[in-house]
Amino acid sequence: MTLNFKPKILNPKLKSINHPSPKGLGTTALLIATGCGHTAVVRLLIQAGALVNKANSRRVSPLYNAATENHASMAGMLLDAAANANYGDEDGSTPLMMAAQEGYEAVLATLLRAGPCEVDKTKGVGTTALSIAAANGHAAVVARLLQAGAAVDKADGEGATPLMEAARAGHRAVVQYYCKVGEGAPGAPRPVESRHAKMPSSES
Repeated sequence: MTLNFKPKILNPKLKSINHPSPKGLGTTALLIATGCGHTAVVRLLIQAGALVNKANSRRVSPLYNAATENHASMAGMLLDAAANANYGDEDGSTPLMMAAQEGYEAVLATLLRAGPCEVDKTKGVGTTALSIAAANGHAAVVARLLQAGAAVDKADGEGATPLMEAARAGHRAVVQYYCKVGEGAPGAPRPVESRHAKMPSSES
């Protein structure tokens, strides 16, 4: 999705469009709309000049909301308006990590196609989106991340790799995919844009 307009203030007197709420977390209108899943409202606010990278006091951004709530089209709209795909919340979780955690394939694909999305960005002890997806048994997400260039054996600060996380949780489909990757068999990583890449089932 591409915005066919340049963001602009439709009403110069509407000064509150980017003002955070005086109480609570400092929420803006755009944060509220993205959190509630109102894509049409998000489009109007962006067109009116809402700041797409303005986060609340917990570093939750509009794009983070869209990813967490599984709104792929909304995420694409925000990215087209120059939303930062690598901005993390107070715990360091990025939109990509949240999509990986929940197994939201469409959102994840949208984020990966956005340009400079850091697939190996870490949080905490060195946790990556790939290790999160593996630990939660999302084999199709694991496949997409590897196709996008994620480091296949990147260990966290405690020495655990994504494969170890999948094995610990008993996620057979993820482990099976890793075995295929190691053997160079069909199903190994290909460019994420490939229409012929076969995604494994997310069932563990």
